[in-house]
Amino acid sequence: MRHTKSWFLLLGFLMLLSCKQHKAELQRSRSKGNTKVKSEPKEKQTKEDWHFEWSEGFERIDAGLWTIRDWFKGDESTAFNPVNVETDEGHLMLTLNAEPYNDKPISGAEIYSTREVAFGKLEVKMRVPKGKGIACSMVTTSLVGAEKKPHDEVSIQFKGSETRSVFFNYFKRKEQPLNGNSYFLPFDASDGFHIYSIERSHRYIRWFIDGKLYYQTYEGIPGTAHRIMFSIWSSSDEAAIKNMPAVLFVDYVKYFTRNH
Repeated sequence: MRHTKSWFLLLGFLMLLSCKQHKAELQRSRSKGNTKVKSEPKEKQTKEDWHFEWSEGFERIDAGLWTIRDWFKGDESTAFNPVNVETDEGHLMLTLNAEPYNDKPISGAEIYSTREVAFGKLEVKMRVPKGKGIACSMVTTSLVGAEKKPHDEVSIQFKGSETRSVFFNYFKRKEQPLNGNSYFLPFDASDGFHIYSIERSHRYIRWFIDGKLYYQTYEGIPGTAHRIMFSIWSSSDEAAIKNMPAVLFVDYVKYFTRNH
């Protein structure tokens, strides 16, 4: 009996000690109640970066959306002949040929949009021509044509003699394009269609090809609304005649604005 009584006393002491320890821990826990435990930040719901605005698939030339140029191209050998702009099987086709037009030995082509684009992304799928003396471009400009007046411009340009390279250019209120850079391409741009994109915001301009960023700038960003323009012309009539006719193909144009 004596041993049994001692055992019960020891058991009661241990239970009392355990209760005191538990109470002390509870009090310490309550004293720290004002300290909030930082929870893991919740992932923000992602939204599409771009909102689709409009597109052009060139099943035909919509006179309400596009204007075909009939114009002398400055002091160069090319004049823009409207008959050199046509569509075929969903492609815009701008042709450069050796047929004289308006006292110029070569006739090229140019077309521009009546619809303007501002800050956003312009995406164009096109195939450029190959051959010495040939030049073509996709331009966004605040001034239609190549008149030498102060205006804004962002462009993608090709020379037919260097179709494994591309020239990106822009300027703001200047007469001469002096802000561009040339880049070598991992393909020949005359062999097939590729997607060329320009992103323009109030902070930057970025040029992409097939989704890959090639060039960007953060200085002198044009802030005006632009029209879209496609052109083909000759930079050297003697060399170009050997490679004519030459055709710039445009499969589609798409325009997006940034989601806010």
